[in-house]
Amino acid sequence: DGRHIAYFITVDGRSIADLKIAVLDDIGAGLKMHNGTVPGANAAAIDTWGQCRFAAIQPYVCLCRIACQIAGYGQVLIGVFCGSAPVFLPLLGRHNVGNAVAAAAAAVALGVGIDAIVAGLQSAAPAPMRLSVERLPNGVDLINDAYNANPGSMRAALAALEGVVDHCTVVLGEMRELGATAAVLHEEVGTAVGRLGPRRFCAVGPYAQDYARGAVGAGMAAEAVTAVSGNSAAADTVARTWRSGDAVLIKGSRGARMEEVVAELRRRASP
Repeated sequence: DGRHIAYFITVDGRSIADLKIAVLDDIGAGLKMHNGTVPGANAAAIDTWGQCRFAAIQPYVCLCRIACQIAGYGQVLIGVFCGSAPVFLPLLGRHNVGNAVAAAAAAVALGVGIDAIVAGLQSAAPAPMRLSVERLPNGVDLINDAYNANPGSMRAALAALEGVVDHCTVVLGEMRELGATAAVLHEEVGTAVGRLGPRRFCAVGPYAQDYARGAVGAGMAAEAVTAVSGNSAAADTVARTWRSGDAVLIKGSRGARMEEVVAELRRRASP
């Protein structure tokens, strides 16, 4: 997914996946689980149900067969050996369904029952700056995903905007540690923004023009796209056009310090 790709010689996904699986071989005894949906993964045969599945990988015993089906926004159906049950998952983004499945898989392997799994998942809360939603005093929903970013997590955050895209502003900072492919990967994420079609897009930092080029190239109106060099200018751009009922997504790599945009918007929204 492009994460920290500057530290790899190649972008060949299979080679990276093989290296990650090799780490499991070196851990030693114990249960080792792997996402059964990863292409090329040597996963044990498991029941497939819906979008997400988890299994222990060979040559380890497959202790856990688990899958889920998304029934609606926030609603997932979890199925494990010990039964199945609907769960309201209070986390933004469909990628968090996969995280929920992984947690449930670990719980099943430790002997936890379905009722306790459901209770645990329904009490989950996002970590700070990880797609956490905050209603500001001016009625704007601030979606704070400022902790970190890579091309895969950028796309996941954008996908989480389903249902609010027509009144959403997207603010994206730099994705770091991408090596020689950085400009291309920023443009590709910009293309994803353009295809999503938010009301406004503010691109921030040294690759702002690449983001903007991708968004406009994907059909977003040029007047709806702004490229700025720093976080203060990004906050200015958002505050000029926001209104009650809007949603604002803030995301970027740790080094981009996008929490500065979050803090400034909180200040400006205060009475």
